[in-house]
Amino acid sequence: MPHSNTAHTTHTEKAKTAHAQFAGQLFQQQTTRLATQKEISRSRALVLSYLLKLKKCIDAQHDDLVQALCTRFREYLIDYISYGHFRLFEVYDPEPHHVTTVEHVTNLALQFDRRYRSQPTINLARLRDDLEELALAMEARFEVEDEITIISH
Repeated sequence: MPHSNTAHTTHTEKAKTAHAQFAGQLFQQQTTRLATQKEISRSRALVLSYLLKLKKCIDAQHDDLVQALCTRFREYLIDYISYGHFRLFEVYDPEPHHVTTVEHVTNLALQFDRRYRSQPTINLARLRDDLEELALAMEARFEVEDEITIISH
């Protein structure tokens, strides 16, 4: 009998260890997901803030300020797009249609960055049109990111 009691104790200890390891991994996964959501939300807020500032300056036709804000907007946009693109796919397991939407918006953002990085002066009408197109695409991406992060909980 003592032998079977020892075997039972060893089995119980192994089960407790496995449970603790699983709980630790689950905790780490949740912590990573929450940090990712927080960083995506922070980056998204910066992009939206600069998008609104740009719109106001375009409407007021403040060319010099538009140029400076466009530079900052592009920096925040690329940070957001890059972090979200790679981190979202690394931490979550999105559906194929989600991936397609994220990649489409990433490509639009990169095109926008290339176009306005190389222009010494900005055509305000074209910038307004490009920002409207980008904003609509970004809205779709926001919805997809929310779906991915909500579904995964």
